[in-house]
Amino acid sequence: MTSPRRGSDHWFIHRDADGRPRLAPDRETLTERLIREAQEAGRFDDLPGHGRPLVLDDDTHAGEMALANLVLRNAGALEHEFVLATKQENRKHAEEMRKNPDMEHEDPNMTRVAASKTRELVWRFTRRGTFEFGCLIPGHYEVGMFGTVVVK
Repeated sequence: MTSPRRGSDHWFIHRDADGRPRLAPDRETLTERLIREAQEAGRFDDLPGHGRPLVLDDDTHAGEMALANLVLRNAGALEHEFVLATKQENRKHAEEMRKNPDMEHEDPNMTRVAASKTRELVWRFTRRGTFEFGCLIPGHYEVGMFGTVVVK
């Protein structure tokens, strides 16, 4: 009897680190399996910073061409917009939004996040500098829904 090739969508019973049988896809690597089992067992729950964003201020390998994978979670009851640009570009965009509050657009540096939803935005910085992110829905930016990103 032959087994399916590696990378197929068949499922196999694997043994975990304690020898218990587990159902897992055959394409799962040993490293992936060990990480999954540790997560399921809660072995990462007591790590410093658990549940908080990573602080990457001292990342000497960032800078030009730094890739950011942003997970945007809207825990509120209203839709929000996330725009990553320069401060001047965001102010100009905010003014356009005030004039046309129903304006719909989908640019690579922005996304809308519905109430109680999560979206991801992947952005590659092509230059160093100070950038701003903000919600440019009329009234949101004005009450402080913005922040700063520094690319060194």
